[in-house]
Amino acid sequence: TPAPPPPTIEEFIGTEVDGVYTNKYFKFRLTEPEDYEFVESQSAEMMSRAGIDKVKGENRSTNKRLDEAAAKQSTLFGWMMLPRGSLNNAVLEGHVLKQVPGVTANMALLASTNLMTATPSFKLEKTLGNVTFGKRAFAGSTIAANFNGMKFKIDTYVLMVRGYSLHFAVTYYDDEGKKKMTDLLRTIEFLK
Repeated sequence: TPAPPPPTIEEFIGTEVDGVYTNKYFKFRLTEPEDYEFVESQSAEMMSRAGIDKVKGENRSTNKRLDEAAAKQSTLFGWMMLPRGSLNNAVLEGHVLKQVPGVTANMALLASTNLMTATPSFKLEKTLGNVTFGKRAFAGSTIAANFNGMKFKIDTYVLMVRGYSLHFAVTYYDDEGKKKMTDLLRTIEFLK
C-alpha cells in the first residue's frame, strides 16, 4: 500500500475562521469562548523565539539546546486574552515536535521541562499528572518563572498524536488568565 501523501501546510498548521481553529492533520478543533486575539503560526513562532532569546542565560550549552529545540518544533498558533503588548496578558500556544518511535507524552514533557528549567529564570513548580481535555489524557506540569522581576507561570500539557508531541502551553500572570486560557483549551474536540 502506498504511503499517504504528506499534509499540506494548511492541514499541518491549521486554520482559524470566526473564532474556530481547526487542525486537519492532528485532528482537533478549538472554539474561542470570548473575543481573544488569535495569532497565526508565523507570528506566534516569532514571538516564541523572541521569548526563548530573552530567557537565555550564561550557559552556552543550555542556550544551544534551546535554539536546537526551537528549530525542531513547529508553532501552530497562539491565542491571547488581551491585545498584544497588554500587561498581565495570558496566552495559549500550540506547538508540535516530531518524536522518535516509543516516545510517550510523559517523556516529551520531561524533556521540555528539563530544558526550560536548565535556565535560571524557570523552576518546576509541580507535575500535574494526567489532565483530561477533550476526553484525552495529557501529561502536564507547571513551571514558575521569574524574569527580570516579572513573575508568571506556564502550564504545559502534552499529548502524542501521529508521531508528534502536541504541546499546549498556557502562560499567565494570575488566576483569571489561567482560567480563561484553560477554559479555551477545554473547548478542544478531537476529530475522526
